[in-house]
Amino acid sequence: MIPRPRDEVFAFATDSANAPRTIRPRGPFAGISKIEMYEGQSLAKGSKRRIFMTDGAVLDEVILDYDPPVRHSYGW
Repeated sequence: MIPRPRDEVFAFATDSANAPRTIRPRGPFAGISKIEMYEGQSLAKGSKRRIFMTDGAVLDEVILDYDPPVRHSYGW
């Protein structure tokens, strides 16, 4: 349990700027080095972003659902 308000924790967890700090490499698993939204899009259902991994891989994601502070889902 994180002793912070739910909306504050959700905002932190879904802020792309925090990903390199929170999703770090561990063992054989790559971490995230940065996230860029496509064409200046903001985080919303249907938006797209590019994930740059610490092992050099690049993933394109689409946001499938975004309903703060309840739901954030995405797919590749």
